[in-house]
Amino acid sequence: MILRVFVKKPPQTPASEIALALNRIKESKKLSALKKELMDDVEFKKEYDSLEQEFKFAGRMIEARLQARLSQEQVASRMGTTQSVVARIESGRPLPSIRTLMRYAAAVGRKLEIALPKAA
Repeated sequence: MILRVFVKKPPQTPASEIALALNRIKESKKLSALKKELMDDVEFKKEYDSLEQEFKFAGRMIEARLQARLSQEQVASRMGTTQSVVARIESGRPLPSIRTLMRYAAAVGRKLEIALPKAA
């Protein structure tokens, strides 16, 4: 028998946080338009495309960390370094050494494999 039911309402999201989120959505749209415009420039597109492999690799590193359900701080602790170092590693700037990549891979429960497939 149910005698009483009530719903506990979470605290309301502050208006400043909603405004910030809406601003970021607008900025994101502006950045998309800017990227599209810049991609029309042949030199820009060439440079952008030259970084594709680095960005893909950085994305795979972040994906591996997220799949391991680890924060940057937790990975840093496992590597014996700081969170800011992990953030730089994940940004791909500057390019980390193979030894650093091996330590990162071990920290997220992976093994580093380097492949050199034939170019298309």
